[in-house]
Amino acid sequence: DGGAEEMIRHGVLDGVGAVFGAHVNPDLPAGTVGIRYGQFYACAAKYDVTVHGKSCHGAEPEKGNDALYAACLMCSLLHGLTGNYDGGKAVVTTGTLHGGTVRNVVCETAHFSGIIRAESAELLQNIRRRFLLIVRQISAETGVTCDVSLVKGELQHLHIGIAAVLHQLPDAVSHKTQILGDHFH
Repeated sequence: DGGAEEMIRHGVLDGVGAVFGAHVNPDLPAGTVGIRYGQFYACAAKYDVTVHGKSCHGAEPEKGNDALYAACLMCSLLHGLTGNYDGGKAVVTTGTLHGGTVRNVVCETAHFSGIIRAESAELLQNIRRRFLLIVRQISAETGVTCDVSLVKGELQHLHIGIAAVLHQLPDAVSHKTQILGDHFH
């Protein structure tokens, strides 16, 4: 996660009228600024899932519900949502997975988190629905319960005033057609 929210909370941006953010792109030559009019980032939604099972001794797994096993199944199926759709490309990235306390005990609680990216708001909504369906399905099959936080994502657009400033930079602007910053290559 980025540090912008913490900077704002600590007053670093108090009195600041505008902030320009940038994303690196190794496809652009050094010294070049890439711009795209309209939508320039994918829609994104962050997620956190906590899986609650029932702990037991590892030699008797039938007496418990393995939260880590269920989380692994979920992560595997969620990764399968990555691909090209009618509405564009979508990527589901699970960046963290934590669970268990010792090697010989069935895991009672597991947690995983990540981000969904999609090239349109409609596609993001479709992937969100499929995401929740997978979590519910695996929960039912493995006897676990889940707490899910799936934050709604928003489209990012290039402000017309910023575009005008960028166009004043001589020989430093490259018009890119890809969605910059979300590494859809």
